[in-house]
Amino acid sequence: MNTSTANLRPKELKIIAVLIGITMMRIMSGAMIPSLEMYGGENPDAWFAPWLSDAVLGLLAPYMIYLALKKNGVKVWASLLVYNSIGAFDYVHGLLTQWTDPLVPNGLMGTPELTYGSVAFSLIVQLTIIYFLARPNVMNHFISEK
Repeated sequence: MNTSTANLRPKELKIIAVLIGITMMRIMSGAMIPSLEMYGGENPDAWFAPWLSDAVLGLLAPYMIYLALKKNGVKVWASLLVYNSIGAFDYVHGLLTQWTDPLVPNGLMGTPELTYGSVAFSLIVQLTIIYFLARPNVMNHFISEK
C-alpha cells in the first residue's frame, strides 16, 4: 500500500482497531470456564455460553484488527459488522446472565458492580464500533474497491 492509499483511509479505522483491541481482553473469560458448577466450581453453568463466545471472539480480535486496518471490500466491511454485532449480542447475553444467574463474588472479581460495569462498558465499546462502521465515509472506504 502506498502512502496516497494510506492517506485515503478514514481516521475512524484506527479508532475501530483500538476499540476492537480493548475487547480482546474478553479472551480471558475462557479461563473462567473451569469455575462453572458442571466442572466442580461455584459459578452458575449459565455462564458457559457467554464465556465460550467471549473466548472465541477474543481469539478473532487480532484478525479483525488486521482486516480493519489493511483490507478493503464489501465482505471485509460485512465481516467487521457481523463480528461486532455478535460481540454486542454476547455482551447483552452476559448482562442478562448476570441478572438471572449472578457470578459468585470472589474478592473483587465477580462482584455485581464489577460484572455489570465491565460488561456494560464493553457493550458501549462494541456499539461504538458498529456506529463507526455505519458512517458513510467508512462504508464508502470498504465498498469502493481500489
